[in-house]
Amino acid sequence: MQELERLLKQHKNALEELEDAGNELMLSDDDNVRFVIGECLVHFDKDAAEARLEQVTQDVHKEVDKTTAELEEIKGKLAGLKSSLYAKFGKQINLEEDP
Repeated sequence: MQELERLLKQHKNALEELEDAGNELMLSDDDNVRFVIGECLVHFDKDAAEARLEQVTQDVHKEVDKTTAELEEIKGKLAGLKSSLYAKFGKQINLEEDP
């Protein structure tokens, strides 16, 4: 669950960065744009860069949705397990996470 929460946070940070890149791209007067793919800089014309940026953004949104669904499923299972363990052991156990 913690790993999925970290992954979700990374995806959300990536979405913010992509939004910032989209804003910079809109403000740019340059027709030739450098786009980072992995560790390489690739030159695109502005329209191709916008299309590529939109595709990457959609991919990250899909990953966010997938990770959120997995996280919710795990939280549901965890809640069920906690309730059955608390029913069996009462207050003798503590299953809450420390922040």
